[in-house]
Amino acid sequence: MIKLSNWLIRVSGKWVVLSFLLVLILFVFLVLPGNTQIEIADRQAPKIPDLSFWYTAEHLYEIAEIFGENGRMAYIRMHAGFDVIWPVVYVGFLAVSLSWVLFRVSRKSLYHQLNLIPVFAGIFDFLENLFTSIVILRYPESSRGIDSLAPIATLMKWVLVFLSVLILLIGISVLGLRLLKGFRKHPGG
Repeated sequence: MIKLSNWLIRVSGKWVVLSFLLVLILFVFLVLPGNTQIEIADRQAPKIPDLSFWYTAEHLYEIAEIFGENGRMAYIRMHAGFDVIWPVVYVGFLAVSLSWVLFRVSRKSLYHQLNLIPVFAGIFDFLENLFTSIVILRYPESSRGIDSLAPIATLMKWVLVFLSVLILLIGISVLGLRLLKGFRKHPGG
């Protein structure tokens, strides 16, 4: 894991970070809006589990019922396409951004390995997709065990994503304060 952390630091130049930021922004505004809702005839579509912080196994089965056959297949297709690419986009952005910021906060530090937190978020995201897809695909059959692992994977994904963003914001704040302090020491350049 240390090798992965060090590799992320090596490849995370400002242009890589800005490129990932651009891809993230484009994805959020152009791709996400059309891919987070399952169309259901004559009914209000439920919020998909991926967007919830927590849900129960029972709620997952309720969603499968409300989706109906066509909605369940659309959900599976979403996980097979869009939801494979999205984690790569946000994990890539968070990992390279954290790498770039943390390296600038401290050149030699164990804190650099915090750049792996988004990688673990992505792993839990893929597990969430796998578990929820199995439950939805097998419905109305029960998927005991997997149905209980899905909400745990979702919770872990969100905790790690929020933690990554928090660390990134703290790192940016530290760099901003250093920059401001430098301007105060040398006003006018």
